[in-house]
Amino acid sequence: MKKYLILFLLSIFTLGMAFNYGFEELEDEISMKINEEKISSDYLAAKSGTISLLTNLRQQNDSFYYLLTNTATGIELLNEYNLQQAKKVANQILFIQFVENKEINLNREETKKLIEEDLNSAIKDSNLKEEDANYYFMTKGYMNKQNYINGITYDRLYQTSINKLYNQISSSYEINEEEMKSEYENNKENYMQKSTSDIEIKRFDNIDQANKAYENIINGLNNYEDINKDQTQAVTISLEDENNEIVKMVKNNAPGYISKPLNLNQNEERFIIKIINKKPQKQLTLEESKEQIIFNLRDKKTKEYFDKILPQEITEFVNNSDIIFNSKLF
Repeated sequence: MKKYLILFLLSIFTLGMAFNYGFEELEDEISMKINEEKISSDYLAAKSGTISLLTNLRQQNDSFYYLLTNTATGIELLNEYNLQQAKKVANQILFIQFVENKEINLNREETKKLIEEDLNSAIKDSNLKEEDANYYFMTKGYMNKQNYINGITYDRLYQTSINKLYNQISSSYEINEEEMKSEYENNKENYMQKSTSDIEIKRFDNIDQANKAYENIINGLNNYEDINKDQTQAVTISLEDENNEIVKMVKNNAPGYISKPLNLNQNEERFIIKIINKKPQKQLTLEESKEQIIFNLRDKKTKEYFDKILPQEITEFVNNSDIIFNSKLF
């Protein structure tokens, strides 16, 4: 469902949802105001990619770059492109505000603080000089570190708003016993325990170590359990993936089987796998399925909300919004 929701929102915000807007002369560093929230020119430039687009164009086709930036037709084309990108940015900001208007806390300040802390740690850990860091920010369309943080914050808030809206709507639906029973009886095939296998994986530094250990196990010189205990990991795997080589091996052999040394990650390490058990697919009971049933039913109801109700709510919110673009930029 979340995949559906993301696609639904992309269809609105990529194509652009129609809204009324006006133009005013704003400060140079402001690209637009949406319900009095000021959006920086840097953020619009970064999202539109105009700077990198023009830079690459100048390097590859200087004549076309000149026509685009020094003729009335070219400038009109650039302005139209920038306006289309501004509308996409406005749509995403409007959605963030729409979600907050539903009294869903997106933790703006905390999100921004965490992004800044992560960025500072990354710069420190990589020993990046200030001028190199600033160059990186500029390649992303931002003039400085703070503008970069502000831009990434908006991107993060947009993703958070999608998830939190979904979670709030989904959790608002109460599912009764009759609904659960009906869902289970009509869709039993959706409530199966998939076939799985418990295996043990022993790691060895190289093929020589692995071959020697395997020979000692097969010849009875060592017990499997006593070898490389500190490099042994117990894992439960699904047997549904027909293309996975380990799954194929497990399916074709009985519990107790010990594999020859395997190269699983294309380096010198080798692995020996033992099949502990295999558990076939089985039908879950209603009681065992309840958690998944509740999730599925809520998911269906939430999809109906996004299909029928959400578009109306967003349209109403947008129609009551005040959207102003900086006339200097378009």
